[in-house]
Amino acid sequence: MSLVSGALGFFIGLSPILELKGALGMTGVGVGFFFLLFKMRRRVILRVSGLVPYISPQLMPSETPLR
Repeated sequence: MSLVSGALGFFIGLSPILELKGALGMTGVGVGFFFLLFKMRRRVILRVSGLVPYISPQLMPSETPLR
């Protein structure tokens, strides 16, 4: 996630400069990518914080030690 954010962050910062150079609509594209990254970040945080490992009781070893 951080690799993607770093790569897209460069282009988000570059979009206003491209807008000044004549590429119309690039600031809107940059803002759109910013909101997309923000939404993805929230999704990852919610997915990781809600992670509850579940192990089936049938797959767990028995309580009695092996002899």
